[in-house]
Amino acid sequence: MTILHYVYKLYSLDTLDTRFITSSKSPFAAQEDPVKPSSKEERSGNVAGTGFDTSRQNSGPSPSRWGTAEYYVYYVIIIVSLIKMFKVAFDVSKPSHPNYSQYVSLLSPGWIPGRKVDNSDDQYSTFRGNVPYMFILLTLHPLLRKAYESLQPLQKTPSVSSADSKTNGHSSRSLATSTADSRLNQRVTFDLYFSLVFITALHGFSALKVFLILYANFTVAKRLPKGYVPTFTWMFNIGILFANELFKGYPFATLAVFIMPSANSKGSEAGVRIQNNWGSILDSYGGLISRWEVLFNITVLRLISFNLDYCWSLDRGGASPIEKKQLDPSNLSERDRVDLPAKTEDYSFRNYLTYALYAPLYLTGPIITFNDYISQLRYPPKSITLSRTLLYGARFLICLLTMEVMMHFVYAVAICKANPAWEIYSPFQLSMLGYFNLHHIWLKLLLPWRFFRLWALLDGIDPPENMVRCMSDNYSALAFWRGWHRSFNRWIIRYIYIPLGGSGTTGNWGKARAAINYLAVFTFVALWHDISLRLLAWGWLISLFILPEALAGFLFPKRKWQSRRNAYRVICGIGGTGNVLMMMAANLVGFAVGLDGLKGLVHGIVGSYSGLIFMITACASLFTGVQFMFELREHELRHGVFPGNEESAVAETIRKERAWHNVTAFLSLPDQPVTAGERHSVKARWPKPYTQEISASIIHLLSTRPQRTLSKVSDNQDDIIDWYAHEVGKHFVDVQLPVIIKLLHSSKPSTRLTDIRMFPPEHAVSAILDDVLSILTAVQAMYIAPLKAYILPVLSSTGHRELASFLETSFLQRHHALVAKLLCHNGFTEYLRNFFLRTGSALLSYKPSGLITDEDAMEEDHAVAIAELRGTQATNIKAVEEVGLGGAYAQRIFAEVMSELLTEYINSNYAGKWTSPSTIPEQLRDWVENHFARFVIEMLIILNGGIGPTADPRFQITFADVISWQQRAICDLGTLRLKELFDIVVAWDNDSKGAIEDLKHYVTTPTARVHLTNYFSGVISNRLLQPGASTTEILQMYTCIIRAFAALDPKGVLLERLARPIRRYLRERDDTVKVIVGGLLADADSDSNTPDTFVELAVELNKITEISAADDDDGELDWDDMSWLPDPVDAGPDFQKSKNLDVIGTLISIFESKDIFVKEFQNMMAERLLKRDFEFDKEIRVLELLKLRFGEPALQACEVMLRDVLDSRRVDAVIHKDQQLDRPINAQPAPEFHSKILSRLFWPALHGEDFCVPSQIEALQTRYSEGFETLKQSRKLTWLPALGQVTVEIHLDDRTVTEEVSTSQATVINAFHDSDSHAANPVQLTVDQIIDRLAMEKALVLSALTFWVSKLVLRESPPGTYTVLETLTATDLNHQDGTNQAAQAAAAADAVASAATTSAIRSEADVASEKMTVFWQFIVGMLTNQGAMSLARIVMMLKIAVPGGFPYGNEELKEFLGRMVLEGRLEVVGGSYKIVKV
Repeated sequence: MTILHYVYKLYSLDTLDTRFITSSKSPFAAQEDPVKPSSKEERSGNVAGTGFDTSRQNSGPSPSRWGTAEYYVYYVIIIVSLIKMFKVAFDVSKPSHPNYSQYVSLLSPGWIPGRKVDNSDDQYSTFRGNVPYMFILLTLHPLLRKAYESLQPLQKTPSVSSADSKTNGHSSRSLATSTADSRLNQRVTFDLYFSLVFITALHGFSALKVFLILYANFTVAKRLPKGYVPTFTWMFNIGILFANELFKGYPFATLAVFIMPSANSKGSEAGVRIQNNWGSILDSYGGLISRWEVLFNITVLRLISFNLDYCWSLDRGGASPIEKKQLDPSNLSERDRVDLPAKTEDYSFRNYLTYALYAPLYLTGPIITFNDYISQLRYPPKSITLSRTLLYGARFLICLLTMEVMMHFVYAVAICKANPAWEIYSPFQLSMLGYFNLHHIWLKLLLPWRFFRLWALLDGIDPPENMVRCMSDNYSALAFWRGWHRSFNRWIIRYIYIPLGGSGTTGNWGKARAAINYLAVFTFVALWHDISLRLLAWGWLISLFILPEALAGFLFPKRKWQSRRNAYRVICGIGGTGNVLMMMAANLVGFAVGLDGLKGLVHGIVGSYSGLIFMITACASLFTGVQFMFELREHELRHGVFPGNEESAVAETIRKERAWHNVTAFLSLPDQPVTAGERHSVKARWPKPYTQEISASIIHLLSTRPQRTLSKVSDNQDDIIDWYAHEVGKHFVDVQLPVIIKLLHSSKPSTRLTDIRMFPPEHAVSAILDDVLSILTAVQAMYIAPLKAYILPVLSSTGHRELASFLETSFLQRHHALVAKLLCHNGFTEYLRNFFLRTGSALLSYKPSGLITDEDAMEEDHAVAIAELRGTQATNIKAVEEVGLGGAYAQRIFAEVMSELLTEYINSNYAGKWTSPSTIPEQLRDWVENHFARFVIEMLIILNGGIGPTADPRFQITFADVISWQQRAICDLGTLRLKELFDIVVAWDNDSKGAIEDLKHYVTTPTARVHLTNYFSGVISNRLLQPGASTTEILQMYTCIIRAFAALDPKGVLLERLARPIRRYLRERDDTVKVIVGGLLADADSDSNTPDTFVELAVELNKITEISAADDDDGELDWDDMSWLPDPVDAGPDFQKSKNLDVIGTLISIFESKDIFVKEFQNMMAERLLKRDFEFDKEIRVLELLKLRFGEPALQACEVMLRDVLDSRRVDAVIHKDQQLDRPINAQPAPEFHSKILSRLFWPALHGEDFCVPSQIEALQTRYSEGFETLKQSRKLTWLPALGQVTVEIHLDDRTVTEEVSTSQATVINAFHDSDSHAANPVQLTVDQIIDRLAMEKALVLSALTFWVSKLVLRESPPGTYTVLETLTATDLNHQDGTNQAAQAAAAADAVASAATTSAIRSEADVASEKMTVFWQFIVGMLTNQGAMSLARIVMMLKIAVPGGFPYGNEELKEFLGRMVLEGRLEVVGGSYKIVKV
């Protein structure tokens, strides 16, 4: 960026005020970068899209003349003139000038070396002296606001939504409104507090007078009737102006005389002292500006603004204009901010007081209306940016420096104040004194206005700029006064000029009235400035000097000089020169030298021959300057700057308002709605008389309507067509819609086929639909009648038929959109859906089950009924299209109905039909082609007016459409099968393969395949993968899924994707492996009725006869496989499928390693081998089959275990024969004793609990061991008494009990036999006695005792003591005590279950715990010697100290140490373990 660029930005009108580059009717953002109109539009004067000639109003800017020879001459004249002007002004201000001694006393020391400063203007001198303090205030105020806003942030609470505020758009608008209200409250609160402090500091106790006047004015606005408010507002405020001037601001000392007159009347010196005392004391505290009344004139304007804005807001009613116009409240145009009233609650005393006393604008303005102020408080103006504000501040500083330089080098103010002898000055010098005096006036007003506007901009308020241009850049009196104190001028136009009628009246009376209005306006302006004869004369002179300009405009209208533009420019230049002279004279009278001083200046200039020569030269120079100004205006037009011809705009506004009133009254709609009984009497014509005045008003409004293109529908309330469209919408909502809603709510039509019989008969619903459509047709005809009869013909007659057609179409589109939006949410959708549903089901000759009534069955002439139904259908669809409820809205409902009919047909005909082979897809395609498609074609013909197929693509049906409908039907069939898929899989063995065949037609695309797996995964998760389902049930269902999906997708992609959650869930279950291995070992015949046994796996295993090594998929392609197909497109990059993947292989692959299954199989094999005798055909067969799958090395241990058991039978027979174990012992028959000899290294960990077996058994064990050692000399037996099984036969007095029990149970009952076999009383033992005698663990003893109690062999009485029941009594049969029956039964059941399920194989946890005890001594030694240690340190020390390393991790050791803590052997202190000291 160059310096010139920044200079250009600094002096652009955009920096000064964005209002200069933005139309007052457009939001700032819309024209932030204004676009220059095309040259073609400039030349033709036509506004795009309207077709009306606007050349009379604006002929467009002319071509640039900056580079012409004429203007080069002007450049020379202007440069020479400027140099001469400044030199002459400087010469008369030199100390060497003869008149210097007369005004030197008025000069002050300056800051420029060698120059004094002309600070003789009291008004500017006050401002200049306070500039440093004002800059401090300018900095302090925004900082205080920031601090307050940080302490009191905005409360963004969404407002309560209304009945129709359910859409996201309305919710966001409600939140934005709430935020704006919060911002308004935040800013008003701070501004009010700051203003109170600010006003008190300025005026001291006189601030009370200000507050009293403000309250009185507020009372006028709020307490008086609306019609009296404007009159009394003007009377009160003008009276305040006079009273302030006459009573000098009402000093308290003077008020004291009126408050206490008795003291003065009696001549009491004490009373006078009291009066003077308190009145003078209050006056002495007058603040920084004790004469408050001098600056109160600005406040009066704000008081009037509030009262009139409030009064005019009452005419708007309750509806919000912003919502009515659908405007964005955060980005309103300036005109909308000023004209649109605030909310009713915003006109409060709090807001009023804040507005009237707003600190940045209180002293000098600029003036901003109340509506604009409230709008900017709610929403920050988009025109305020940091860069623009900084540039504006820089421009203010440049103006301040310019004023300082001029005051140091040109002493025009002091010279004029000294009343010199004017004759000593030459005419040129006199004119320059007046010229620079005026410039001083302009700058002294400009600087305070710009300073306080800068303050407001920093505070977030954008008031209008008061000074539009330099005073030397004005040639029009009207334009000068619109640019001089511009905010005041705008205030005058809004509150005085337009209410008086402005210049809007045509004819001679209109011109006269405009002149009178000018006089009234400038009279008020003069009195408002100061009640003095000098300013009153100034105001009348301004009014007088405006008349020549207005007369010249009447005599030389621009439209007549379009062909002679140069001549017209010369005439305007002459007039502009005269205007400049008259404006200089008027302002010198009003603000500088007065009438007498002006007479002296004029006499000095034109009182001699040289003066006349100078006057002619000066006029020529002024003519040059005016021409230069003309080209500047044209340059601004070329760059999109709005000239703001406010006078013509005001006149046009008044004319438009009158035309608007006439046309809107003519177009107003009746308040009575059209009802069902009156719909036939409504005629498509307008009942109001059409007069010539109405016609002229319509033509005027259409000729001045806003710009519009044919490609965009407007919503501008300034356009009569848009206004009428809005009124139509409002009438329809407020008047007509309630009648229609009431009619629609009088019944409730069905909207689904399955519910249709639950609602009123068809004829009742059809009658309501017919009434609604008839009313809508009649109302639409009434709405369109005036538009077609009176408004659009005006456009057509002027040759704009295309525009008229477009407006008619857009009007109907807006009305149709409104009707569709309102009715679709108020029940009409249900009626239209019911209509399509009934006609569709009837014409398709299809009704779902339950809908066929006796009347249907008894109907004799079905063809006649169908024909009548087709006629009704055509009539209603045509009416729906005409009233705007057709199009996409009706098509969407029709499509939904047809979709429902298709879905219902499939569900009612094909649900639950799963037989294979399936022909359902072929049947469905045939029905769609011959029934469904034909019906759709009939409907499209009706939509086309019954003409039949045309070239319109909307009404053409191709074979591709039929194919797409068939595909949709297949999709619906697939959806049905997908919903049934769980039941289909469950019933897989009961011939449900046909459903899978149907589903194959559905899963032909990756999307459908993904949907199937996602949906079915969710079903499985909800219905199967639950804690309530047993592992066996889950595995059975998984087996069915494998089979079903193998048929659905032979490649296995779907199964691989679906099986992931099932396999993951099964991996998390502890008994999955056990159930699978148990199923492999189950008997398909004997275990088929056992619910917890996975018998299907045994059946599947029996089907396997041969598995070759070729079953392993090595990833190579089989080039001889003629049925090979590529993998589906949705297969993952790592997808692989084995060629012979079966159920068993799938289940075993749930876990990553097959070692888990081998280990579990080994455990279960060991369990079965130990519990069963020597019949192991099932186990041998399963083992051989699993060898083929897992390989022989993996099952070597199982092979050894089986060989051990089989060898044991042979060894046992040899030992029995050698040791004669079957011979009697002590004349008693020896117990039958057999053993199984196990190889210790190949069997799982076995229970090794040791206890004392009966003596005869111990003797047999000894003999058996001797026989084994004789047979196997290098081997030795270790007995495991806890793993044996015993058949016990107990002979009691009244019965014999025979049971198959464990060795521990047999040993416990034998203890009672060995105690005293010859005792007369029943044998009785305690638990402790049994433990001591048998050396058996207490748990085993209690388990055995409980078992025998449940068999009624023992009885516990008292607790801990058990007695043999030799004879059963009735009490024993009733379980000894009725109160303990439930507890005893439960205990017996637990004992039986415990005995039955006791496993010979030790669990991994038990084995690990036993191994962990080996390391306990290491841990005790470390903790004893080294003290408390953390878990990590213990693990580290064990890995070092234990030979071979510590095989466990932190978690296992932590669990073991936790058990030690629970046993009281360790304690945890601060995360470290230590030995518990006893």
